[in-house]
Amino acid sequence: FETSTDKVVPVYNNYEYAITQFYYTVDEIAKANGTIESIAFKTASGQYPYTRTLDIYMVNTDEYYFDLNDRNGKGMKQVSASDLVFSGEVVFTQDSWVKIDLANDFEYTGGNLLLCVNDKTGAYISGDANRGAFEVYSSTYQVPYQGETGTARRALYHRNSNSAYDPTASAITAYVAYQWVPFIELTIASGADEE
Repeated sequence: FETSTDKVVPVYNNYEYAITQFYYTVDEIAKANGTIESIAFKTASGQYPYTRTLDIYMVNTDEYYFDLNDRNGKGMKQVSASDLVFSGEVVFTQDSWVKIDLANDFEYTGGNLLLCVNDKTGAYISGDANRGAFEVYSSTYQVPYQGETGTARRALYHRNSNSAYDPTASAITAYVAYQWVPFIELTIASGADEE
Protein backbone atom coordinates (compact mmCIF):
# COMPACT_ATOMS: atom_id res chain seq x y z
CA PHE A 1 0.00 0.00 0.00
CA GLU A 2 1.05 3.59 -0.51
CA THR A 3 1.79 5.26 2.82
CA SER A 4 1.37 8.82 4.02
CA THR A 5 1.40 10.89 7.21
CA ASP A 6 -0.59 13.73 5.70
CA LYS A 7 -4.06 12.90 6.99
CA VAL A 8 -6.01 13.98 10.05
CA VAL A 9 -6.54 10.58 11.65
CA PRO A 10 -7.08 9.05 14.17
CA VAL A 11 -7.86 12.29 16.03
CA TYR A 12 -8.57 15.73 14.59
CA ASN A 13 -7.85 18.10 17.43
CA ASN A 14 -7.72 21.62 16.10
CA TYR A 15 -11.35 21.64 17.15
CA GLU A 16 -12.77 20.99 20.61
CA TYR A 17 -14.59 17.81 19.54
CA ALA A 18 -14.13 15.29 16.73
CA ILE A 19 -15.21 11.83 15.68
CA THR A 20 -13.67 9.38 13.22
CA GLN A 21 -14.65 5.94 11.93
CA PHE A 22 -12.56 3.39 10.02
CA TYR A 23 -13.02 -0.06 8.53
CA TYR A 24 -10.37 -2.80 8.71
CA THR A 25 -10.78 -6.00 6.70
CA VAL A 26 -10.33 -9.59 7.76
CA ASP A 27 -7.37 -9.85 5.36
CA GLU A 28 -5.62 -6.93 7.08
CA ILE A 29 -6.22 -8.28 10.57
CA ALA A 30 -5.18 -11.81 9.50
CA LYS A 31 -6.43 -13.52 12.64
CA ALA A 32 -9.24 -16.06 12.85
CA ASN A 33 -10.66 -14.71 16.11
CA GLY A 34 -9.69 -13.82 19.65
CA THR A 35 -9.91 -11.23 22.37
CA ILE A 36 -8.59 -7.78 21.46
CA GLU A 37 -6.93 -6.41 24.59
CA SER A 38 -5.29 -3.25 23.23
CA ILE A 39 -4.98 -1.03 20.18
CA ALA A 40 -2.06 1.20 19.18
CA PHE A 41 -1.78 4.05 16.67
CA LYS A 42 1.48 5.06 14.96
CA THR A 43 1.92 8.80 15.31
CA ALA A 44 3.98 11.07 13.08
CA SER A 45 5.91 14.22 13.92
CA GLY A 46 4.25 17.29 15.39
CA GLN A 47 3.70 19.10 18.68
CA TYR A 48 3.86 16.45 21.38
CA PRO A 49 3.14 15.31 24.01
CA TYR A 50 -0.52 16.12 24.47
CA THR A 51 -3.53 14.50 26.06
CA ARG A 52 -6.95 13.83 24.56
CA THR A 53 -10.10 12.38 26.15
CA LEU A 54 -11.40 9.57 23.94
CA ASP A 55 -14.20 7.04 23.70
CA ILE A 56 -13.28 4.09 21.47
CA TYR A 57 -15.86 1.71 20.05
CA MET A 58 -15.31 -1.56 18.13
CA VAL A 59 -17.86 -3.49 16.08
CA ASN A 60 -17.65 -6.84 14.28
CA THR A 61 -19.16 -6.41 10.82
CA ASP A 62 -19.44 -7.79 7.30
CA GLU A 63 -19.25 -4.25 5.88
CA TYR A 64 -15.92 -2.79 4.77
CA TYR A 65 -16.63 0.65 3.30
CA PHE A 66 -18.91 3.62 3.83
CA ASP A 67 -21.77 4.04 1.39
CA LEU A 68 -21.34 7.55 0.03
CA ASN A 69 -25.02 7.58 -0.96
CA ASP A 70 -26.07 7.06 2.65
CA ARG A 71 -27.25 10.08 4.70
CA ASN A 72 -26.50 12.73 2.10
CA GLY A 73 -23.40 10.94 0.94
CA LYS A 74 -21.34 10.50 4.08
CA GLY A 75 -23.11 8.45 6.70
CA MET A 76 -21.25 7.27 9.77
CA LYS A 77 -22.43 4.12 11.48
CA GLN A 78 -24.36 4.32 14.71
CA VAL A 79 -22.74 2.29 17.50
CA SER A 80 -24.20 1.08 20.80
CA ALA A 81 -23.08 1.57 24.38
CA SER A 82 -22.10 -2.11 24.50
CA ASP A 83 -19.55 -1.44 21.70
CA LEU A 84 -17.54 0.90 23.98
CA VAL A 85 -14.11 -0.62 24.71
CA PHE A 86 -12.25 2.40 26.13
CA SER A 87 -13.14 5.72 27.75
CA GLY A 88 -10.47 7.98 29.20
CA GLU A 89 -7.39 10.11 28.60
CA VAL A 90 -4.70 9.13 26.09
CA VAL A 91 -1.26 10.75 26.02
CA PHE A 92 0.08 11.01 22.47
CA THR A 93 3.83 11.17 21.90
CA GLN A 94 5.82 11.90 18.74
CA ASP A 95 6.89 9.21 16.25
CA SER A 96 5.76 6.31 18.40
CA TRP A 97 3.19 3.57 18.76
CA VAL A 98 0.66 4.96 21.25
CA LYS A 99 -0.82 1.90 22.94
CA ILE A 100 -4.27 2.01 24.51
CA ASP A 101 -5.23 -0.85 26.82
CA LEU A 102 -8.93 -1.54 26.42
CA ALA A 103 -11.06 -1.29 29.55
CA ASN A 104 -13.49 -3.78 28.03
CA ASP A 105 -11.83 -6.58 26.05
CA PHE A 106 -13.38 -6.98 22.62
CA GLU A 107 -14.32 -10.40 21.24
CA TYR A 108 -13.17 -10.32 17.65
CA THR A 109 -15.09 -12.91 15.60
CA GLY A 110 -12.78 -13.08 12.60
CA GLY A 111 -14.51 -10.75 10.14
CA ASN A 112 -14.15 -7.06 9.35
CA LEU A 113 -13.80 -4.46 12.10
CA LEU A 114 -15.40 -1.01 12.46
CA LEU A 115 -13.42 1.32 14.70
CA CYS A 116 -14.94 4.55 16.05
CA VAL A 117 -12.78 7.12 17.89
CA ASN A 118 -14.76 9.89 19.58
CA ASP A 119 -12.66 12.82 20.85
CA LYS A 120 -14.64 14.60 23.55
CA THR A 121 -11.80 16.63 25.06
CA GLY A 122 -13.52 20.01 24.83
CA ALA A 123 -10.33 21.95 24.05
CA TYR A 124 -8.29 22.42 20.90
CA ILE A 125 -4.53 22.53 20.40
CA SER A 126 -3.26 25.57 18.51
CA GLY A 127 -0.42 24.98 16.13
CA ASP A 128 2.28 26.54 14.02
CA ALA A 129 1.89 29.65 11.88
CA ASN A 130 1.77 27.66 8.64
CA ARG A 131 -1.34 25.66 9.50
CA GLY A 132 -2.88 27.91 12.11
CA ALA A 133 -4.00 24.86 14.03
CA PHE A 134 -2.56 21.51 14.98
CA GLU A 135 -3.84 18.19 13.72
CA VAL A 136 -3.00 14.77 15.12
CA TYR A 137 -1.19 13.02 12.32
CA SER A 138 -1.03 9.26 12.16
CA SER A 139 0.80 6.97 9.78
CA THR A 140 -1.72 5.77 7.20
CA TYR A 141 -2.03 3.60 4.16
CA GLN A 142 -4.19 4.03 1.09
CA VAL A 143 -6.64 1.33 0.05
CA PRO A 144 -7.28 0.83 -3.67
CA TYR A 145 -10.12 2.91 -5.07
CA GLN A 146 -12.81 0.82 -6.75
CA GLY A 147 -14.63 3.16 -9.10
CA GLU A 148 -18.23 4.19 -8.75
CA THR A 149 -18.93 1.95 -5.76
CA GLY A 150 -16.72 4.14 -3.59
CA THR A 151 -15.40 1.10 -1.78
CA ALA A 152 -12.16 2.90 -1.04
CA ARG A 153 -14.02 5.19 1.36
CA ARG A 154 -13.05 3.47 4.58
CA ALA A 155 -12.48 6.55 6.76
CA LEU A 156 -14.90 9.29 7.80
CA TYR A 157 -14.52 12.18 10.21
CA HIS A 158 -16.30 15.21 11.56
CA ARG A 159 -15.39 17.97 14.03
CA ASN A 160 -16.98 20.95 15.77
CA SER A 161 -16.43 23.48 18.53
CA ASN A 162 -19.79 23.33 20.29
CA SER A 163 -20.52 19.94 21.83
CA ALA A 164 -19.30 16.36 21.98
CA TYR A 165 -20.68 13.78 19.59
CA ASP A 166 -22.75 10.84 20.79
CA PRO A 167 -22.43 8.05 18.20
CA THR A 168 -24.81 5.87 20.24
CA ALA A 169 -27.68 8.38 19.96
CA SER A 170 -27.83 8.72 16.19
CA ALA A 171 -25.89 8.35 12.97
CA ILE A 172 -23.65 11.31 12.10
CA THR A 173 -23.17 12.88 8.69
CA ALA A 174 -19.43 13.02 8.18
CA TYR A 175 -17.50 16.07 7.06
CA VAL A 176 -14.89 14.28 4.92
CA ALA A 177 -14.45 10.76 3.55
CA TYR A 178 -11.02 9.27 2.86
CA GLN A 179 -9.57 6.15 1.35
CA TRP A 180 -6.75 6.52 3.89
CA VAL A 181 -6.89 4.48 7.09
CA PRO A 182 -4.45 4.66 10.00
CA PHE A 183 -1.99 1.89 10.70
CA ILE A 184 -2.96 0.14 13.91
CA GLU A 185 -1.54 -2.63 16.06
CA LEU A 186 -3.95 -4.93 17.87
CA THR A 187 -3.05 -7.18 20.78
CA ILE A 188 -5.21 -10.27 20.31
CA ALA A 189 -5.31 -13.10 22.86
CA SER A 190 -6.55 -16.57 21.93
CA GLY A 191 -6.59 -18.88 24.92
CA ALA A 192 -3.20 -18.59 26.62
CA ASP A 193 -1.60 -17.12 23.49
CA GLU A 194 -1.18 -13.42 22.82
CA GLU A 195 0.11 -11.68 19.71
